[in-house]
Amino acid sequence: MFKNFCLEGVVISILLLVSSVVFAQEEKETKFGIGFQSSFPAYGISGMVDVGSNISVQGILGAFGDLKTFAGRGIYRFRKEPYWNTYGYGMIGMWSYPWLEYKGGWTWEEETETTMGFGAGVGIDYNWQGWSPDLPPIWWNLELGIGMVEFEDADYNFSTIMFGVGVHYRF
Repeated sequence: MFKNFCLEGVVISILLLVSSVVFAQEEKETKFGIGFQSSFPAYGISGMVDVGSNISVQGILGAFGDLKTFAGRGIYRFRKEPYWNTYGYGMIGMWSYPWLEYKGGWTWEEETETTMGFGAGVGIDYNWQGWSPDLPPIWWNLELGIGMVEFEDADYNFSTIMFGVGVHYRF
């Protein structure tokens, strides 16, 4: 089931990215970023596109660790400065979680559940070029949010406060 989930996630992310690029080109303010995003305990590859002066979209393919995720975010920058920004985000995505189910005797079987989840939070990001213009345009971010994901079959409730970090090369 996760293979289909991953394939569908890749297709959706490509469609979101293409439509975002078209919209951003009309605005003449295209900024792309690619990197890594983590919102404990899910983490993975991230891509983002600025679609307006204060609005960005971000796709996260969290294929590492036990908790897998494919999520999309809408980001609104409350304050935009040359080398740092404060922002809020809303997130929706699919999470997948594997567990072992006891079948009797010495038999255990791996099961996987995939469910939809939501999240929201605030953060700050900082451009390394604020230290020196000779550095590459790498942006670090720190964020605090809440995630709401519940796995019914696995009996695992992942509704919690999340701490996130990320790094993106912007071009």
